[in-house]
Amino acid sequence: MKLFVQGLSLWYVFKWQISKNIVWVRQYIRPAIGKRQTEKGWNHSMTGKQIFWNKSIETDISEIIQEILHYVDSQRDNGTLNPNYYDSILLLIAEILPYVKEKERWTDLGYLICRNIKESIENYGYQHRTAMFGGLGSQCFAVNAFCQESNLLQKFAKSMNQLLFLAIDKKLLQLKKAPVCDSNHDMISGISGAVYYLLDCDYTKEEKHILKACIEYLVALTRDTKFEGKSIIKFHVLQPNQNPNFNQEKFKRGNINFGLAHGMLGPLIALAKAHAKGFNIEGLKDGIEKVYHLYEVFQVVNEEKIPCWPGPMTVEEYWNGTCNPENLHISSSWCYGNAGVMRGLQKVAGYMGWKEKEQAHVETMIRFFSQNIKTYDLYSPSLCHGFSSLVAIQMCAYSSYRNPKLLTNLEHHIQKMIAGYRKNNENELNLTDIRNKLILIEGHLKDLSILTGSVGIAITLLSLKRTTKTGKLLMID
Repeated sequence: MKLFVQGLSLWYVFKWQISKNIVWVRQYIRPAIGKRQTEKGWNHSMTGKQIFWNKSIETDISEIIQEILHYVDSQRDNGTLNPNYYDSILLLIAEILPYVKEKERWTDLGYLICRNIKESIENYGYQHRTAMFGGLGSQCFAVNAFCQESNLLQKFAKSMNQLLFLAIDKKLLQLKKAPVCDSNHDMISGISGAVYYLLDCDYTKEEKHILKACIEYLVALTRDTKFEGKSIIKFHVLQPNQNPNFNQEKFKRGNINFGLAHGMLGPLIALAKAHAKGFNIEGLKDGIEKVYHLYEVFQVVNEEKIPCWPGPMTVEEYWNGTCNPENLHISSSWCYGNAGVMRGLQKVAGYMGWKEKEQAHVETMIRFFSQNIKTYDLYSPSLCHGFSSLVAIQMCAYSSYRNPKLLTNLEHHIQKMIAGYRKNNENELNLTDIRNKLILIEGHLKDLSILTGSVGIAITLLSLKRTTKTGKLLMID
């Protein structure tokens, strides 16, 4: 099949060949992006006003960002930039462009990365990997963020969106035949992250049909099915299909996942956004209300009226309608933590027009951020599992409501984030999660990823200047 789209300044031809479930793009966005020249000799000076008046914090923030930028730049000069980090580096460039004086040099690097992404897709295809982290989705998101900020390659960005629509269309054909598993529907690897992003993009009548099909698939997961003769939500993941890191004995009947990154919350947010965008799909509103209600049923509130939720839940707990306290996920991070869940439910209530529920979430979040830092159960400076996620969520929530109480203890959170990064960076410290004994090295300079690495930390610090584009990628915008 041939599809004519605009890319860069010309029309390009997509040639599709399906072989062993791999779509190879033989001619994609051609010719190659031309090489841009620039001068050498520059420094990474930041401009713009911080929201803080603590000069030591301002200095630390500036130094960390400059340190990360210098490292990226050295990798570029050495020709050793890891292609696995192209999307995160490109997103970082989009976020720093308003503040760096050396705009041309960073724009050139972004331009080069776009060319490399194009060539990679042309040479190797994308294998239906629609993931918003580590897949076509993240490449598409980063390209569009860079092109929007640089005012370059607008047609290239549009063509990437078109490619993502085609990818999720083919992905759906696989999902309808595949068993339920987190990586098919979650916001990291599954389709809900792509749906959430594409709902804000321009799309044709055919592409809208693709979005509707995705939404219908997610709505279907909110309905009940039979398991061992009893009703259970279709989000239930059977043991053979669940995360291998889970306690397989504990979850021998599978699990129902409540986390933001890998659970039902990502699809729930995407469905609520689709409802707010006017998609009229049978069962959509009922499905949203049903899943949201599950988060109300299984939340556990402490004496300070601060809720927490399970991560993966056993089938027995689901049927009993109660969560075993020892299975509650006490961490406060984005990935599985309660801060991520609170912000996600807050967004759902906002999309649905549930004003009282939305305000209740705001008040709960204020109490949450007023806690003693020791109660957060965080051991990393990273965005995925650490203090960066608290800062990012606080800034996104504040951007939505402009309530200064949402910034309670923000400086303390930043200080912990900075201290963790410094210690990790200088001493190569292995950070151990005491719950599952996994060794983490998060926030390290050489890890240029968004979720566990230094780029996520840098972007979080930049969110103190203005609302970042990355918030949408994390579904906390």
